[in-house]
Amino acid sequence: MENSIKIIVFRIGTQFFCMEINAVEGLIFARDIGNMSSKRTISVNNKIVSVLDLYESLKIPLLDSGENMYIVFSTESRRLAVLIDKVETVYEVPYGNLHSVPTEIQNGETGIFKNIVVLNERLIPLIEIEKLFMLDSGANRI
Repeated sequence: MENSIKIIVFRIGTQFFCMEINAVEGLIFARDIGNMSSKRTISVNNKIVSVLDLYESLKIPLLDSGENMYIVFSTESRRLAVLIDKVETVYEVPYGNLHSVPTEIQNGETGIFKNIVVLNERLIPLIEIEKLFMLDSGANRI
């Protein structure tokens, strides 16, 4: 579909979020990681990757029923993992379904939301990858 973006929709706690699929490097189940050196890092392909805790940053209560997986994001020079509960699916969304973020939701320079996506009558915040890296100054350089 021309004039559209592909997004991946995922759940953290009871909240749904999305990101552009081109920022996603992969998904890793927590059970497949084995021993971690801390809650702040995981090993992905024998490389240490910083973990950003969006539960804490966004004040989302933890769920016991989640799948406990990490979604790994990357740019040309950095990698970052975020603990999530579940991946819904990938959607192709027309640009017309992207709306600006109300100032009440966006937290100035540190706000992580790029747009609000209207998807099947739901409003889902679109996370901006660069803002995630700003939240986590420890994000690994590749």
